[in-house]
Amino acid sequence: MPAGNSLTTATLLYLTPNAQTLQDTVTQTANDYYRFNVSYRSSFNLALTGLTGDANVVLLDRAGNPLSPALNSSNAGNFSESINTILEAGTYYVRILPSAATSSETAYSLSVSIDNTLKPDILWRHYGSGENGVWSLNRETFLGSAAIQPTPIDPSWTLVAAADFNQDGQSDILWRNRVSGENAVWLMNGSTQIAGIYLPTVADQNWTMIAAADFNGDGQNDILWRNSAVGANVVWYMNGTTYEDGNFGTLNSVGDPNWVLHDAADFNRDGKPDLLWRNYATGDNAVWILDGVNQVSGDIILSFSDLSWFIQGTGDFNQDRQTDILWRNYRTGENLIWFMDGITYNSAAAISLTVPDLNWQARSPFTRAEAPPAIDVAANTFSTAFNIGSGLVGSGTYRDVVGVTDAEDYYQFNLNVASSLDLSLTELAANLDVQLLNSNGTLIQSGTQSGSTPESIRRNLEAGTYYVRVFAAEGNSSYRLSLRLNNSPVLVTNAPLSLNEGNSANLTRDLLRVTDADNLAEQLVYTVNSLPTTGSLLLDGASLGVGGTFSQVDLDDGRRLVYQQNGSEALTDSFRFTVSDGSSVLSGNTFTIQVTGVNDPPVLTAPIARSVDQNVNSAISGITVTDADVGSATVSVTLNAVNGVLSLSSATLPDLRFSQGDGQDDRSMLFSGTLSTVNAALQTLIYRSDAAFQGTDTISILVDDNGNTGLGGRLTDNKSVTV
Repeated sequence: MPAGNSLTTATLLYLTPNAQTLQDTVTQTANDYYRFNVSYRSSFNLALTGLTGDANVVLLDRAGNPLSPALNSSNAGNFSESINTILEAGTYYVRILPSAATSSETAYSLSVSIDNTLKPDILWRHYGSGENGVWSLNRETFLGSAAIQPTPIDPSWTLVAAADFNQDGQSDILWRNRVSGENAVWLMNGSTQIAGIYLPTVADQNWTMIAAADFNGDGQNDILWRNSAVGANVVWYMNGTTYEDGNFGTLNSVGDPNWVLHDAADFNRDGKPDLLWRNYATGDNAVWILDGVNQVSGDIILSFSDLSWFIQGTGDFNQDRQTDILWRNYRTGENLIWFMDGITYNSAAAISLTVPDLNWQARSPFTRAEAPPAIDVAANTFSTAFNIGSGLVGSGTYRDVVGVTDAEDYYQFNLNVASSLDLSLTELAANLDVQLLNSNGTLIQSGTQSGSTPESIRRNLEAGTYYVRVFAAEGNSSYRLSLRLNNSPVLVTNAPLSLNEGNSANLTRDLLRVTDADNLAEQLVYTVNSLPTTGSLLLDGASLGVGGTFSQVDLDDGRRLVYQQNGSEALTDSFRFTVSDGSSVLSGNTFTIQVTGVNDPPVLTAPIARSVDQNVNSAISGITVTDADVGSATVSVTLNAVNGVLSLSSATLPDLRFSQGDGQDDRSMLFSGTLSTVNAALQTLIYRSDAAFQGTDTISILVDDNGNTGLGGRLTDNKSVTV
């Protein structure tokens, strides 16, 4: 049943002790409204569960204004909402609305119930003297009586029924004068009249007033009529004690005058009045199940063939929330109650007091409301635990009572991600304790302070289902249970950063990203626990040290956080970090950096010039080759002399390989080897000029790293030595 989106279109709820549950969705532009009526002072319980977003609930009065004091529930996040209170008689609205921060459609399940303690006292009228009184019963046992004031009144007035016409939670008395056709309502305070109001006169005595009940669900008691001459049955729709001519509803006709309509009461516990009939020719009894004035079904209940028994009314005499039937025997003066289960007869019991004076006629119920029973917010077992919600984010507060008769309460919640729980049990008047249990019922942690000392539990929880048990260690007490669940940060992306040796690169959300369902990006703060070893972290150009921080916003920006590699030959680097949302810390995380090597050029060192003698072996030293990333790879060296020959002092090294020349008296040679081998071979270079040459010669030296490792290809260096 979809909810209406305004007060005028509010969906009508017929509330009973059996919870009524409805599902719908709510948005910022389409709040949901429900209307319900409370006939007598009642306990009221509302649960808004299954929330897919942050929705709140508030109770409004008949005019659509918030109650004073306010009755609402506005838990944060998708925590279930709960209102548990006592309501006086009246008409109320439930408004469901999303929180101001919720922009999307929010689904919910609404469960509502009321309960009360209504005593069906019996009105008595003596049609000889005009006296009136009321009996109090405990089931079938007579407890006492009181006179209805004022008394007596003219015996021509028939006492029709009792119902609350002015919504003050007191039963009033409906009268019809069987001589004049006048009709009236006595407004009552207990057994005393406080006002008398005349209704429109109906002179035709074929019309009999039968009962009063709310047939159209507007919170006002209406008046049921039957015309036994034509078989017509109608309802006057009332506004308090006012009837506007023509404002009536028509029920199905029953032409057989042997069928007498006796009462309107709820037999099937749907919150709507049904009709009770008796056939005084056959002894059959029947109930019409109604939806408003529309007959849904009609069933014969147990026949009572002794026609000296007359139905006198209804009421829940044994307090089992079923409508029972009151009988009086107009031959013997006996009085009897049929205890019913819906429309099924269960048993019967004679009222302990007989009234042999047959001028006394009874009418029930003259309802008296006592203190309503509490409705349990949280049930007493795992399987019936109050569902706080699934995938919880936010916080919530719930109130209930535990003690001798209701020893424990259970709450259930589910976490999709690891979260920190902060739980408190406060406002205690006795010694209550609290336990946190896992899905198997195993105890995780408990709060067992003595006396009325508040309890608390703080715990980091993994994803899963959990239960909270509140129980009385001693005594009875109401309590306030508060839970706050902070979802821990979740590392959803931690991909390595790749860059070339000696370069810099930005750290972005595509590489490093943490999410948190209940925190904004700027609230997710990274702390550096260890620094990179071959590079630096820069935030907006400034170096970050150990303990330095940056946020998810910096990563989302994609330009603020930079890693600068220092040119080291190491191909990997990393730093360690934690992430905090202000409550929970995600620790033990490492961010990895992958470095692609860039080929470093070899570096050749040689003397600029040497003076040598003609045609004489002359040693030239100081020639060396370095290469930062050559490692164990080989380099090649080319030597040339224009007007002489060259020899290596160590030309026979085992790892030295010649591609040109052999290292002895070569005008040009090309050899290769490891860096250490090449440097050993070049430790002493011998130059001898041609025999006939005099002047300046040039020795050309070229070193080639053969491409080595990394990017960049073959790199060389060269020098010339003048001799």
